[in-house]
Amino acid sequence: MILGQERMKVGHEQESCTSVVSAIPVLPSKASVCNRIGNRKVLLVDTPGFDNTEVDDMKVLGEITNCLEDLYRHHHTMGGIIYLQDISLDRVSASTMMCIDLVNKACGILGLRHVVLGATKCNRLSAAEVENRMIQLKGVHWKGMMDMGAQAFPLAYDPLSDAQSLLDAVLERFEPGVLLDIQREFRRTKDIRNTSVGKRLIQYISRWKRAFQRIFQFDFF
Repeated sequence: MILGQERMKVGHEQESCTSVVSAIPVLPSKASVCNRIGNRKVLLVDTPGFDNTEVDDMKVLGEITNCLEDLYRHHHTMGGIIYLQDISLDRVSASTMMCIDLVNKACGILGLRHVVLGATKCNRLSAAEVENRMIQLKGVHWKGMMDMGAQAFPLAYDPLSDAQSLLDAVLERFEPGVLLDIQREFRRTKDIRNTSVGKRLIQYISRWKRAFQRIFQFDFF
């Protein structure tokens, strides 16, 4: 909506709807809906999530890293990261916990203050349920990120207002030259697998492989 139309597909089903990284500018005609845009040129980058039904996790991580590097080479400053999590699910799954862990690793301590956490699909719950689940997320699952300065918002009451809140929260803490840990490490190692987040992802993959092997008693990979 903030782009002038729904140009970033929103998932409502079990299958992932984003399989490639895409960068879309905020249209000048829509910039006024966000209080803090001013004269800035804002580019929104939509990425696949981890545990994606369409794309391998390591490929997702590589594409995100390459996108960050490409933006940096073209002198675009990363303003922040918006991480969305479906609050309507009854419990936080192991795959969601993995995603949160990988976001932590990718950002690093200094990068987490530029993270905005959005709890999506609040309209599927009662106000009391949303409040209780937000308390749990902030106090348990998102606590590490929030202790380092991340902000959190419940979403899906008004698409335009939600988008404004998220973007304003990012721009409020905008700092030129922000670099995430994954960017620093990738420049040093030149191999996504040798970054902290890459190593952690390999640990998860190895753990899943061992679990499948125990269940089915043969090598999948």
